[in-house]
Amino acid sequence: MFLTTGFEFRDDHKVKATVLQIHKMEDLAGQLTGELVSQDQFIRQNRLEYIEQDMLSEQIDGEHYFADLHELTINWHYNTSRAKREAPDMRQYRYFLDEEDNQYFFDLRPESMMRMWSDLKDKNTDQGVSMAMSFDTPFNTFTDMTVGYMQADKTRDSDIRRFTILQQGSVNSIRTLLTNPDLGQIINANTIKPDGFQLLEVTRPTDNYTASQTLDAIFAEADIRIGDHWRLLAGVRREESVQNVTTFNLFVEDDLVIGKLEAKDLFPTFTGTWIIDKFDMQMRASYSETTSRPDFRELSPAPFTHPVTGQDIVGNPNLEVAYIKNYDLRWEWYYSAKESVSVGLFYKEFQSPIEAIIKPGTEGLRSYVNADTAYTQGIEIDANHNLEFINERLADFYIASNVTLIESQVTIKPEQSGVITNAERALQGQADYIVNFQLGYDDGDNQKGSLVYHLTGPKIREVGVLMAPDVIDQKFGQLDLTYIHTFGENIELTAKVKNLLNQRQETTQGGFDINSFRDGISGSFGVSYEF
Repeated sequence: MFLTTGFEFRDDHKVKATVLQIHKMEDLAGQLTGELVSQDQFIRQNRLEYIEQDMLSEQIDGEHYFADLHELTINWHYNTSRAKREAPDMRQYRYFLDEEDNQYFFDLRPESMMRMWSDLKDKNTDQGVSMAMSFDTPFNTFTDMTVGYMQADKTRDSDIRRFTILQQGSVNSIRTLLTNPDLGQIINANTIKPDGFQLLEVTRPTDNYTASQTLDAIFAEADIRIGDHWRLLAGVRREESVQNVTTFNLFVEDDLVIGKLEAKDLFPTFTGTWIIDKFDMQMRASYSETTSRPDFRELSPAPFTHPVTGQDIVGNPNLEVAYIKNYDLRWEWYYSAKESVSVGLFYKEFQSPIEAIIKPGTEGLRSYVNADTAYTQGIEIDANHNLEFINERLADFYIASNVTLIESQVTIKPEQSGVITNAERALQGQADYIVNFQLGYDDGDNQKGSLVYHLTGPKIREVGVLMAPDVIDQKFGQLDLTYIHTFGENIELTAKVKNLLNQRQETTQGGFDINSFRDGISGSFGVSYEF
C-alpha cells in the first residue's frame, strides 16, 4: 500500500505526508544433495520454511522558499518505520545414503533434525533539516551555501528458539520407518513417545540479541560558480555514531557477548568542474571520504541461515569501522539533448574493509573480519545514443550502455597471515567487470519501455582459510523487460518481467560446484492513479 498527500501555498511552501506498507509472504522448499565431508557421507537435506515480512514507513516532509532572503530554502523531514520478520517452525532434516543397499535412511543424529522459530523486529526513526541560501561573492563568483543536521535512531530485537528430535528405544531399528521419504510418516503422534522420538530444546547461547544505533550528523557545503566555465563544490560532514549489539544466553543470566562501536569522524568532499560550452563538454575531478559500518547482524555472533545456500552465518563483535577515500576523474560530452558519452577513472582506498570468510572448523560457518587495507581502481564508460541515424522510423528508440572494468587488491592483517589462504587476491565481493546494456523506447508522450541486460563478472563470495580455496560466484547475466503506458494525466500502467534468461547462478570452490540454482522468471503488474 502506498499513500501520499500534501498541500502547496503559492508554490513557496510545500508539505507532504507519505505512508508505505509492504506485506510479503514466502513459502520455501529446498533440497540439498552432496557429500558431507566432515562425516564422509553422501546426504540429502530438505528444508521447509514459511517467512512473513511486514514493513510500515510513515514520513512527513516540507520545503519552504523565501525569495527575499537570498533565496533561502528550508527542507525538513521526519520519518518513522518498523519492520518485522517472522519464520515460525522452520524444519530442516536430512537422510544419509547407505551405499550397501543404495537406500537413503533418515538421519537420527540430533544435529540432523532441526525445528526453529525466529522473530526479528526493527524500529527506525530519522529526522533532519537543511537550509540553503545564494550569494554574490567576491571575484565575480556566485555561491550556494547549504548547512544541515540529521539524526537517526535504530533498534532491533532478534529471537530464536531451536528444537531437535532425539530417538529413544528401538525406533532406530524400524527399517521401513526410517527409509520413508515422508517426514510426517516418520515423526507423528504415534512415534513421539517415551520409547520413540522426543523433543529437545537446543537453543544456542548466541541465538538471541538486541541492538541499537544512534547517528548524529551536521554538514556544510558551498557550491561556487566562477564565471561561466568553472565550478567548485566543497563540503564537510561530521558524524558521531554509537552501535551496541548485546548477544545473550536465554537461560543463563549475565552470559553476554557485547559488541560496541563508537566513532566521531569528519568527512570532506571536493569537486571541481570545467565546463566547455563550445563543445558541450565538461571535465570533473573529485575527492571524498566515506565510511562503511558493520550492520547489526555482522556484529552479533547470533547465527543467521542464508535463505538460498542454507549455510549458517555468524557475526563478529570485534569488527571495526571501515574507511574509504574516493578519487574520481570524469569527462562528459552531451552532443545532443538526449545523447551523451562519458569516460571516468576512479581509485578507492580502503582502511579495514569488512570481508566475508569461512570460519576454521568442520561446521562450515561463515563470518566476517577486517582486512588491513585494500584498493580498487578502474575505468567506467557510459554512452547513450538515439537510433534515428539508422532509420527515421527508429527515432523513438535508443541504446544505452555502461561498462566498468575493475582491478582490486587486498592486504591482510599480520595476525591473519596464518589463517587466510590467499595473501594476495581481489577484494571480497568485487567483480572484475560489470556490463549493462539497454535497448529503450520513449515516444515522448504516453509509452516507454526498456530491455536491459546486466552482466557481473566473477567475484569472491567468501574468503578461504587454512588452505581452503576462496568461494567464487561465477559470472552471471540477467535480462529484464519493463513497459510503462500512461493514460491521460492520472493513470499509469507498469508491467515488468525479470530474469527472462533464467541463467543458472553458480558458486564454486577450488573448481567444484558447491551451490548452484536458478532464481526463476518473475513478473509484476501495477496501476497507479495520481490526483
